[in-house]
Amino acid sequence: MPDVRLKRRLVSMIEQMSQQPTASVPVACGQWSQSKAAYRFWDNKKVDASAIVTAHQASTYERTNTEQIVLAIQDTTDLDFTHHPHTTGLGYLEAEYLQGLKVHTTLAVSTAGVPLGGLNQSVWARDNQQLGKKHQRKRKETKDKESQRWLDAEQETVKFISPTQTLVTVADREADIFDLFSQIEAGRGEFLIRATHNRCVESELSYLMPTIESAPIEGDMVVNIHRNPTTAARLAKLQIQLTTTSLCSPANRTVAQGKESVSVNVILVTEIDPPAGVKPIRWLLLTTLPVTNLAQAMTCIRYYTLRWLIERYHYTLKSGCQIEQLQLQTAERIKRAFATYSVVAWRLLWITYLARMEPEISCEVCLEPDEWQALACHSSGWPRTSQATTHSGSSCAVDCQIRWFSRPSGRWLSWC
Repeated sequence: MPDVRLKRRLVSMIEQMSQQPTASVPVACGQWSQSKAAYRFWDNKKVDASAIVTAHQASTYERTNTEQIVLAIQDTTDLDFTHHPHTTGLGYLEAEYLQGLKVHTTLAVSTAGVPLGGLNQSVWARDNQQLGKKHQRKRKETKDKESQRWLDAEQETVKFISPTQTLVTVADREADIFDLFSQIEAGRGEFLIRATHNRCVESELSYLMPTIESAPIEGDMVVNIHRNPTTAARLAKLQIQLTTTSLCSPANRTVAQGKESVSVNVILVTEIDPPAGVKPIRWLLLTTLPVTNLAQAMTCIRYYTLRWLIERYHYTLKSGCQIEQLQLQTAERIKRAFATYSVVAWRLLWITYLARMEPEISCEVCLEPDEWQALACHSSGWPRTSQATTHSGSSCAVDCQIRWFSRPSGRWLSWC
């Protein structure tokens, strides 16, 4: 921040909003003076939203230092502000009548499935004058299309990762972009991307789908499929096929734009005996990670199932922090608010999945002593009294004297 007072204000806002993420800004801030300060912060032209994101990135890179393999999960989502028609600076979304902002996020995740923080984030508004020109996109180079965001995000993230670490870009079918494959193969990162195109390949069958479908079945595995708006969570038994091939450069891409082919390992995952009325899973995965046997293929499939975390991150921002309910009148204010809430949303997601993946880890990793002590007292049902009492807990070897008193922050503190 350009001013130490702005830095203090940002820290204070994130603390307040982390305590009540679903509440409106006035409720989360507690006092009108604090609410007014938050709105002034988001209206301050000296505050650069990218500076907030960059500060969070620095902390993320510190958390990734202990990880040998870091999954950089990319995805794009929409912030819909159609219900706020007087907000300026917005662009069209999927249709002209839908107005809002586009968001592209790269989330760092450990191989154990714990979100480590944001590696990259960009927010932009589409030019309304470009509406209706979708059919022209095949004539444009990648650098002139929104697809370039995938390449830019990968370039920004990989340069901060240690040479001894492996960065794996994980993404859904929207990232099936030959230029992205070519860029990552030429660099020092890896990719694991679900394919959507039946590309030309250097094989006897000429195309990707028949080539992988003709490969022998290596085995099967069971994965946990998360629920979505149309289907419930379930365990799915997956059949696995493997092959190695080279993707040919698209016909509309000149040789001067890069490599003529990219070598990839291909994994075809097909669900066996899905529940009645449920569309079976069928994932066509392309990767530069080594896949020479069933165990390595199963590792890649498990990595891909973690892509769901970025969906949960965007869901936390929209439904948890209710970012789309903010009435800030301009897109620039929304961008600053979004950068603030991005840290809040990551922290909520981090605490949730850290507890699930490492249930025995100390709570002091994410809670201050007075915070976990207050939670322990509250969950134990001890009476809130200002007088000292004597308590013999089953986990205590001796009698413990528990004292309670109210703090200005509203927390309760106890000690033995």
